[in-house]
Amino acid sequence: MDTARHNASLVSGFIASVRECMPDTAPVRETLSFIGLVLHHPGPPREMVSMRRSLWNLVTMNTDEPKIAAEQMRRVANYALCDCNHATSGQVLEMALHTLSLRFDDRPSARMLCVDLGMMAAGMSVIGIEDIVPAWSPHLPIVGLMSPGLVYGWIGAHVARVCSHAFDQTGCDDAFKDWSSTDFECAFLALRMLYCVFGRSMDGSNAEPSDLIVDFDLHGLVLWDALQRKLKDRPRRSASSLSLRDSTWHATARHVVRQAIVSGIERTPQPQAPSVVFDQVSSHVSRLPNLRVAAPIAGPSLVVCRTPIVDGTERCDKEEIARHKILETPLPLALMPHFEDLLEMHRALVKEFPWGGDVLSAIFGDLVGRAKLGIQVFGFPPTLLVGAPGSGKSRLARRLADSFGLPRMDLSVGGVSDSKVLSGTSRGWGSAKPSDLATLMALRRTASALVLLDELDKAEDGDRVGVGLQSYVLGFLEPETASRLMDSFLKTECDFSGVMWIGTANELSAVHAPLLSRLRVLPLRQPSAEHFGVIAENVLADIAKSWTLDRQVLPTLRELSLPWDRLGSARQVRHTVETAVMDWARDLQRH
Repeated sequence: MDTARHNASLVSGFIASVRECMPDTAPVRETLSFIGLVLHHPGPPREMVSMRRSLWNLVTMNTDEPKIAAEQMRRVANYALCDCNHATSGQVLEMALHTLSLRFDDRPSARMLCVDLGMMAAGMSVIGIEDIVPAWSPHLPIVGLMSPGLVYGWIGAHVARVCSHAFDQTGCDDAFKDWSSTDFECAFLALRMLYCVFGRSMDGSNAEPSDLIVDFDLHGLVLWDALQRKLKDRPRRSASSLSLRDSTWHATARHVVRQAIVSGIERTPQPQAPSVVFDQVSSHVSRLPNLRVAAPIAGPSLVVCRTPIVDGTERCDKEEIARHKILETPLPLALMPHFEDLLEMHRALVKEFPWGGDVLSAIFGDLVGRAKLGIQVFGFPPTLLVGAPGSGKSRLARRLADSFGLPRMDLSVGGVSDSKVLSGTSRGWGSAKPSDLATLMALRRTASALVLLDELDKAEDGDRVGVGLQSYVLGFLEPETASRLMDSFLKTECDFSGVMWIGTANELSAVHAPLLSRLRVLPLRQPSAEHFGVIAENVLADIAKSWTLDRQVLPTLRELSLPWDRLGSARQVRHTVETAVMDWARDLQRH
């Protein structure tokens, strides 16, 4: 009984913490009830077991290590959208956990991520870091988790907090010492949003234009100078930082922000008001070279649903349709990284997969060439990794998606003959739903994604010609047909031309010739004994991630005393390391 009361107290405290950091809306209240039900339920459905375990780890975690606590919350948040059966609950939980993690890690990058999540949850486009004058998206209706007033106030509070905390450090000798380059970029974005979007002074209070320009000159520019000086000392790790290191860009940006304040632009919490900001400032910025103004969608975009989704009659159909309405609006396409960042990604992956140097050189050689040509949209040809079992094909494909920052759909097609996972299921059936790919794009608010077709050589095409998975994938690999694929549930043509594809296979003989002709085939050789140490370290990193632990908590390879002379394959290395770590964990518990 004492244990039950203790657990109930922990759950109540956790839910109260979430409630404190989120606005009071119906979706938030419903999500809190959902969390409580999952945590209190003695035997949740199988699909909720993983979510319950993750939430319990948060409820019972030790918060004496702030960094680890923040990382654990964000790790669970990143899986919330996938683990929740209801999209709205997943969005709220993702926002709540990222916001709650700010208690342990309040860097600008973490807080501005909450700003992005808030804007996406409200159906708005995210403001780009390099947008010279950030503007509230004027043309997209604000629908979703929060009303316009709550969106405006909640996001404004985050932006003001970033600026005030940064300004407090300007007089310190060790100012911004724990910041990354991304933190500086996010602080610059918050500073411009503070004055251009919200019309607030450095202390977070609303101000008239005449008072605001004084505050900008006395406080805003002081912070701007301090950030610019410190940023020069940091290594460049992202493509966006290229412009933010250009003194000409800063001089012009400061001038334009000041002009926006001087013009006395009206600002109100209404979603339509920022169109005035956008229209008046655009005329000024258009005369300046090489500058971007925030538009409803910053950068290349794509409307996934080419025609409106056909309305449904059943309640369950209406809910699914509402979740996917975002696909009728322009969604951002993934941008091509700077070629120097691609080279850095290449070097990092070669260290992790030293036996895959030829494959990585082919993939990144193509990407670097595209980047140098000035191609804006990220993309690469459909690719098939071929190699013996245990060569690391699937892991390499997943790590590529992680490095590129792409939403990923893992599709294990071994023995699968049904194409409904890509085509959707017609309404009227109990299992009716849109394609998993359309759902992924709707949840992540993007027109770009990566699909991993694992064990493509084992996919079956069934007895009927032209309906199997291998046959259906053909349409996705041709740009013309990929832009006009019918979703059986949504009853509209979908444009999947922004999707990238990586398949894996042990051999080519079982892959249909028409499909093979559309794939770039890259052989991945088997790792040798000299690579086993790297593979073992990768296994330890995977274990630490699955256990939501810091890698330093687990033992070193030397401490595990692995029998290297008896290991003959990568698969044996993985099994041996996993067994050794489990033995280590059991010994730790006994002591």
